[in-house]
Amino acid sequence: MFSFFPQAQTRTVPGVGPKDAKIAIVGDYTTVYDDRALRPFVGSNGSVLEQCLHGAGLITGEVYLTNIFKSRSIYPDYRRQGTDFFDENKKSFTEKGKEHRAILFKELEELNPNVIVTMGAAPTLALAGINKLTTYRGYVYPSTNLARTFKVIPTFAPA
Repeated sequence: MFSFFPQAQTRTVPGVGPKDAKIAIVGDYTTVYDDRALRPFVGSNGSVLEQCLHGAGLITGEVYLTNIFKSRSIYPDYRRQGTDFFDENKKSFTEKGKEHRAILFKELEELNPNVIVTMGAAPTLALAGINKLTTYRGYVYPSTNLARTFKVIPTFAPA
C-alpha cells in the first residue's frame, strides 16, 4: 500500500577501524549523527572520545570503534531512547537488543583486540556481565558470553 507519510528507515551503522587494532571501543546507542554518517562516534561524543584518545597518546585511526546497538532507537524522546533495546532498569536486553548483542559478539570475535573498552551500561552488561557501571568502571574484567576471553574495561559513554 502506498503512503505519502515517510516510513521509518532502519540503517545499520557498521564498526570502523583496523581489524587488527589492539583496542576496540564499544559504545552503546547509535546517535542521529552516527546514522547520518554511517559511522560510530560522530558528533559531540566523538569529539570527547577523540580528546580522550589524544590524551592517552592514541589517534582514532588506531582503534576499532563500534556500538552495541547498530541502529537508532525508535523513540526520539531522550528519556525513552534505547528502551526498545535495553530495559529502563539497565539490567536486561529486549529481544531486539539480544539480536544486536549477537551481532556485536560476532563482530568482536572476528577481531583480535588486546582490550575492549565499553562505554556505557549496555555494552558493559553485554560483554562483562556487570550492571553497576559507577562501581566497576576503570577496572579490568574478563569478557563473558564470547567464544574466547577478552579483557574488558568499563567506563562512561562520552556523551
